This record gives sequence, C-alpha cells and structure tokens, in this order.
Amino acid sequence: MVAEGTYEFRVSGEISERIRDVVGEFSEMRIVAAGPATLIYSSVPDAMHLHGILKLCEDLGLHVVSVQRLPDPQRAP
Repeated sequence: MVAEGTYEFRVSGEISERIRDVVGEFSEMRIVAAGPATLIYSSVPDAMHLHGILKLCEDLGLHVVSVQRLPDPQRAP
C-alpha cells in the first residue's frame, strides 16, 4: 500500500534541460541537483500516481536509485 504524501525520487546523474522541461510539465514536481544525483520531489496521492512517476522516469531513461516518502511536517512533535 502506498501512503499519500510527498515523495523523493533520487535519480543518478544530472538530468538534461530537455528532461527537466518534460518533468517540469508536471507542475507538482520539483527538481533539485544534488551532487552526482538529481532529486525529484512530488506529491503522491495514490499508488497509480507513484507508478506513473516511475514509468515517466523509465521512459526518459532515468535510473531511479531510491524512492522514499518524506515525513509529514504537520505530524512532527
């Protein structure tokens, strides 16, 4: 089961400007260069959306290194 929330997708390498433009078409995604990797942040409401993002990465030739759900800042003590 996929929990709703914000997810971080770590892909290897820096992504090209063309790929940034394609990913940027999904307005809820934020792209951050992180040394030898690139981080893509997105809100994920359900499993279908999560799989859609992974499929997009695959279609663009991106190598996904890790995916993790970020803690909800509103639930922090």
